[in-house]
Amino acid sequence: MEFFNQTVESINSSLNFTTSSTEIYLSILTPIVVSLLMIVAVIGNSVALAIIYRSRALHEPPGILLANLAFADLLIGFCVMPSSLIYGLWPSTISSISNQTNPFQDNLCQGIGYVTSLSFGMVYCTIAYITFDRSIAVFKPFTYSTLVTSRRAIIIISTSWIILALISAIPLFGLQAYALGKYQYVGYFSSCWLDLSNFYENGIYVLGTFFALLAILLYVVINYICLLLRARKAYHQIMDSSIARRRHHRLQKSTKTVTVVIGTFLIFSIPSVYISLATALQHRYVGSPLICRLFSLWAMYTNVAINPFIFGLSHHTFKESYFRLIADIQRGYFCHHCKLIKSHRRVRIHPTMIAPRNKYSKQSFTFETTATLTTG
Repeated sequence: MEFFNQTVESINSSLNFTTSSTEIYLSILTPIVVSLLMIVAVIGNSVALAIIYRSRALHEPPGILLANLAFADLLIGFCVMPSSLIYGLWPSTISSISNQTNPFQDNLCQGIGYVTSLSFGMVYCTIAYITFDRSIAVFKPFTYSTLVTSRRAIIIISTSWIILALISAIPLFGLQAYALGKYQYVGYFSSCWLDLSNFYENGIYVLGTFFALLAILLYVVINYICLLLRARKAYHQIMDSSIARRRHHRLQKSTKTVTVVIGTFLIFSIPSVYISLATALQHRYVGSPLICRLFSLWAMYTNVAINPFIFGLSHHTFKESYFRLIADIQRGYFCHHCKLIKSHRRVRIHPTMIAPRNKYSKQSFTFETTATLTTG
């Protein structure tokens, strides 16, 4: 019996040591990882938006969808990632928010949770729209330009922002008694969102959210498998006209870009959705806090940070625009007015460099007179 008690005590002490060491690692890793991902996400997505704005070739529906994805990622980098960084650096802020002693900080945490739901929801919706757009481009390549227009893409994106804004606002109305959620600080996430382990207050909203995300992921996987199987066959059916050949070549490059974007998104999002849904169903977070943050939150942060580099490496137009933007920054082309000034200075020609039209022009007469006076 004494041996059994000693064994239990040794196991408990080892578990306590592991928990304390994990907390130490989290306190060190969280600020470093989140700050690096935040800097990369903000700079990369800002450059991606600037490139889409400057390049007319990207003002088509695929470019508009990629710009919306970059904007949602930028919103995460500006609002969601700094909250994880602040809560990882100052634990006293966490205790004040969890105890709700400061109404301002509690309202701030609810605002951060609202932006988190809105931005991540828009990322998932945009991925679904991109997949649908590419499926139309592959299955109906010759009627794509008439079916998918920039105006329709803008209307769909605007409607999605409005609907997601209304759905994300549900946990702000204090309906946690009906299991419709409440935004609060979540310790294992080191951020403000819904406590997945508190099924009584957040169960219906969390399950509805994650089943919707699973439906989006399932749609993306099935649709893109069909798209990739049809892409090779569709691209070989090219008409003899040069216009059709250029159109198919452009769609092929765009599909390659979106393949890399969606594939990377699935790699990082599937573990996050699985861990979050398992945590909600078991009424406790699955695994250690380090595993939970690594595969649920930091994985999505990594996807947000690397999306602009995926655009640049896999899309020829993006790659050329990157180099052009770097060259313009080095030359000081920060605005359209500066570019006009530079072009006028470059085109300006000195009058002495203009060749005379005939021998009786003013310049030739002045030269001959000067020569005569010198010789005389």
